[in-house]
Amino acid sequence: MLQKTFPDYQVFPYEDSLLVLSFCKEGHVERRKEDFEKLDAFCLEMKCTAYASDTFEHLRNLRFAFAQTRIARSYKSCIDIEMRPLDNIDSRRVFHFGDAFAYYCLDGRETDPDLWSFCMDHTILDDIVAAEPGHSISDVKLLYCCLFNERKTTPTAQQLHMHRNNVLYRIGSIEKRFGIDLGQFGTRERLISCYRYKILTSNKFRQLLV
Repeated sequence: MLQKTFPDYQVFPYEDSLLVLSFCKEGHVERRKEDFEKLDAFCLEMKCTAYASDTFEHLRNLRFAFAQTRIARSYKSCIDIEMRPLDNIDSRRVFHFGDAFAYYCLDGRETDPDLWSFCMDHTILDDIVAAEPGHSISDVKLLYCCLFNERKTTPTAQQLHMHRNNVLYRIGSIEKRFGIDLGQFGTRERLISCYRYKILTSNKFRQLLV
């Protein structure tokens, strides 16, 4: 049934799980959202649970992808308790590594140095910095201020001396281009954690926020 739901992907048993391995050259942001919706619907119908990794560009990162699904599973109860009142979900069916990210960072018992380094060297913030379009106010600074102001548009616009509508437009563009949903608590929490790490470890990154 999984193979029928995802006919273009590889579905195979591994250890005590069934894995769905997807590959898409173009439109990966839209494809990922569509896949998660399908996976959620499948789990609802079959009364089962799934665990999802980040999206990776290379097959050589498969071990990191699988490790992330294991991490999402290990923190399932924590995610469920935290997200239920915030996302108004009675029972989650798909648990993402992004939802487990903060717990993974705080729990020294689970930390894999290789995975930790990979995650911190390949963050959404790195993607945003690499794709900067040359605005006078950088996207990475705009997003930082937006998160710091709890997504409130007016104080963000005042802080950056921008028009409120411009803030709304550019934040929406960032969400679409990089496949993030700031309406999700786990997404915001992960981004804030990444900002803190980058600020702590990179003088070059700190300069982007000045």
